[in-house]
This record gives sequence, structure tokens and C-alpha cells, in this order.
Amino acid sequence: MAGGPLLPAATAPFSSVLTVASIRVGVDVGGTDAVAVVVDAGGRELGRARAAGAVASPTSVDAAAAAVERAVTEALAAAGQAGPADAIWAGVAGAGTEAVRAALEATLVDRGIARRLRVGTDVEAAFESAFGAGPGLLLIAGTGSVAMARDRSGQLWRVGGWGRMLGDEGGGYWLAMQALGALARAEDGRAQRTALRDAVLVRLGLDTPRDLVDWVERATKADVAALAPVVLAQAEQGDPVAASIVTDGAAALRSHVIALLDAMERDEGVSDSLVLALFGGLIGDGGPLRTTLERTLAPLGLRLHPGPLDPTLGATELAARL
Repeated sequence: MAGGPLLPAATAPFSSVLTVASIRVGVDVGGTDAVAVVVDAGGRELGRARAAGAVASPTSVDAAAAAVERAVTEALAAAGQAGPADAIWAGVAGAGTEAVRAALEATLVDRGIARRLRVGTDVEAAFESAFGAGPGLLLIAGTGSVAMARDRSGQLWRVGGWGRMLGDEGGGYWLAMQALGALARAEDGRAQRTALRDAVLVRLGLDTPRDLVDWVERATKADVAALAPVVLAQAEQGDPVAASIVTDGAAALRSHVIALLDAMERDEGVSDSLVLALFGGLIGDGGPLRTTLERTLAPLGLRLHPGPLDPTLGATELAARL
């Protein structure tokens, strides 16, 4: 099988001292939402809260730190608990490098929200929710896209997650940008006309396709990704251009899984024992790309995780190991 860029997944070392946290908090932070859940030593949920999210970056972790703090503070209040928490594990979008993790951890330690604290990625939290310490494959597609696997020897692998400039194929931002490009080419007469033209203009309240030039320069990644449902809706209604984009997106996501299988050196005939979890706004339970993706993945012979996943609870399990 042909694979894409493939790197062993980065992992942050856990504390060498294992303690049992009486009150621990798991946090899942994305660009839109930050969700925190408080559990007791037995894993019983005591409180949960949702706040505005943020993405960490190499240039700034302040917004992500503020998002974590807001969600944790509100979740502790919902649980009737006063801070600081005994242990917090926060999965944060954008915290995929050790430098960003370290900077975000240092900022959160300064804010005094926990006695023990570790930052990882939202992907790690979702994987923990699906498989714990066991083997499995996880594919995520929301605004962006990324896949992660653990083989039976414990080796971790990661594919994708390169960001909007280098990758994220099959994610919401990618689908929307493919649609905007197709729309522009159609307007010039360089490509097939598409119902995406009017659908996008109506969604954005714009008068002409030329207005998209200014709009896309000002738009955030989330603004652009919010057009993905328009693409999926037009594909469902039979627009061939939109349908082609959706098909290409599903194929791109499938290539993530194939690269993971290659990395795990899968033998023929053992696919029935492998489980694939699908997560994210596009492909999770009820996601608009879920059915198309399942058809695309069917020839691989993988069993699907029964779901649903809860990354915040996965993060509480990681917090317990601190």
C-alpha cells in the first residue's frame, strides 16, 4: 500500500511518580469549543462545562491557556469543587510539538489551576477514549484531519495533522477551499459550472463571486471550514462538482488509514482483528461525511469502533496517570 508522510507519534513523558488523584479534570480544546469534565478517584463524573475554544500555535499559547482555564474553572464550579484540581490532562489542538506543549504547560502552571498538569493533543485524548492503552486506529476529520494508531507492541504512529497549508485533506477547511477554487474556475469558464456558486454566495450573503476574494482574505480557518456543510449538501443534491470534491475527500481520508496500516506492517487476513474509530464533526456518529467514508473504507475489511467517543473522559484517564 502506498503511504503518505509518516512519523512516529510524539509523546510527552509522564511523571515517574504515580499518584491517585482524588479530583481530576480532563480537557478537550479545539478551535471552536473547550470542554472540561471533572471526575472523582473512581472515575465518576462530577461536573462538565463548555467554553470558547482556541488553537495553540508556536507563536502564542495565551489564547489556548485562557480557554483551558475557563473550561476548567467552570467545570469545577459545576462539580461544586474549588480549585486547584489535583490533576489535569488537557488535549489541545495545535499542541503537537514538544515546544508548544512545554510553553502551554508553563503558562498553565503559572495560572495555578492544578497540582499536577500535562498538555497533549486532542488526538491523544480521543484515542484514549477509544482504546485506552490497547491497539487500534483512529481517524479524525473535523476542521482538519489526522490519524493515529497503536500496534500490538505499543508503538504509536501518526499520519496527517500537517495543518491547512500543508495538508488536512478531507477535513472541513480542505473541502471548502476545494469548492471555492472550483467555483472561481467555473466563473472564468475554465471548469464545469456548479450549483456551489449560488449556494456559497447565499450562505455568505455576498452578491458576486468576486466578493469572495476579499472574504477569504479576512476569513479565519473556522469561517472557511463552516462552508463544508454547503459542499456536502450540494453533493447530496446531485451537483457533480460538489460530489467529486466529497469523493476526493473521502479517498484522502482513506489514504490516512492505509498509511497507518502500512506502518503497522499489516499481514493479509488479520484485518478482522483491527478496530478503526472515526471521530470529528465530519465523520463521527451522525457526521455528514460518515456514510460516504464508510463505503470508501469497506474494502479494507476493518471493524468500526462502536463509539461514541468522549475525549474529555479519555483525558481524565490520562490525568489519573499523573
